Amino acid sequence: MKIIHTADLHLDSKMETYLTKEKAKERKLEVRFAFQRLVEYASENNVQVIIISGDMFDTKNIISSTKNFVLNLIGKYSNIDFLVLKGNHDEYEFEKSECPPNLKFFANEFVYYNYGNVSISGLNLNKYYLPNNFDLLSFDANRINILCLHGQASNFFSENIDYCIPLNALKNKNIDYLALGHIHSFESGNVDNRTIFAYSGILEPRGFDECGQKGFIELDINDHISCRFVPFAKRCFEHIKVDISNASSANDIQQLIFSCMQNVSSENLIKVELVGEFDLNLDKDLDYLEKVLNERFYFAKVIDNSTIKVDYERLKLDVSLKGEFVNTVLNSNDLTNEDKTKIITYGIKALTKGEI
Repeated sequence: MKIIHTADLHLDSKMETYLTKEKAKERKLEVRFAFQRLVEYASENNVQVIIISGDMFDTKNIISSTKNFVLNLIGKYSNIDFLVLKGNHDEYEFEKSECPPNLKFFANEFVYYNYGNVSISGLNLNKYYLPNNFDLLSFDANRINILCLHGQASNFFSENIDYCIPLNALKNKNIDYLALGHIHSFESGNVDNRTIFAYSGILEPRGFDECGQKGFIELDINDHISCRFVPFAKRCFEHIKVDISNASSANDIQQLIFSCMQNVSSENLIKVELVGEFDLNLDKDLDYLEKVLNERFYFAKVIDNSTIKVDYERLKLDVSLKGEFVNTVLNSNDLTNEDKTKIITYGIKALTKGEI
């Protein structure tokens, strides 16, 4: 038996943080289409069940075309069961009358779906549930058992963590696989000698806080469960740091950037962070760099966290406004050394080029 574990689809995300209105609309449709591609993959690979461990939608105000798309797609693939868990973003609820028979839901108490020797259960969590709710979980030790939850895994329960999933409360519960949602990157580990837990991560990323490969987990079940992460996203977000300490011109910086990005797909969204120390006379021309990158990649932005290479001892002796400024900052008793460095860097830049 094959099962797909996915989560955090976040259909109808606005996608407007970085993108133009046109590209935001395109990415919104790509997020929707990722779900279609997943279902088509499942059909082509004889998958019987797709588990969605929470956050199918991003908000409760989903547009009717998205709702109809989901219901029509699920109904079309009637040979696959879709088991849907409620996540912290899932405020929209389908009417029972509009759901196809293969669209099934978990609840605020344990519901069990059985497929041969496999049992799948789940529990819709909220901020105020108690970990002793897991005492009601009842899995047969002789079956292959999967539990679906949405929240933040922790070794022990903490009231300071919203939707906390205390792994210690799930030990020795006859769980073979814990299908988690809420964390947007693939993660896995062990709860006890029998139980594997895994976050599938988000299917299609939406921002630079979701960098790296994204996809889903495919489970292959015989006498035991084997699982593998399947990279699946159309585009990735990538944050690349480029040290410009040895650059002497804007062209040097451009070459350094491209040397760091030889294996980066032009389909991806890129954030280039300039770091290191640069000479005061270096012209970085960030607007031009960003324009060049945006011609090569789907989206690109450049942020500058480099600092000016300052010879403080020489400037202290400099009979000028810069020298007086450096001495004033260095002699201050109210600033940390880190603050002094930042202030001198910005001040020298402003005095020299009239900009920060």
